[in-house]
Amino acid sequence: MYDTKTGEVISATPWKKDINQELALEILRTKGEKAQTTQKAAKATDLKERERLKEEIENLNAHLAELFEELTKTLH
Repeated sequence: MYDTKTGEVISATPWKKDINQELALEILRTKGEKAQTTQKAAKATDLKERERLKEEIENLNAHLAELFEELTKTLH
């Protein structure tokens, strides 16, 4: 569950008994941060700010890819 007021993931339900709970929470936190950053970028009127936010989104995407790769390794 994601708390929109604090920006924190407060719980996650694992879909497999032996899943790394902390990793699952980190994925959810990063997805929430990406969603908020995307929303800011959509509302940004300053071109430099929008470009900065786009770069931040790209970094978050790369981090998510790393997290999902790590998660995949734990499921085998």
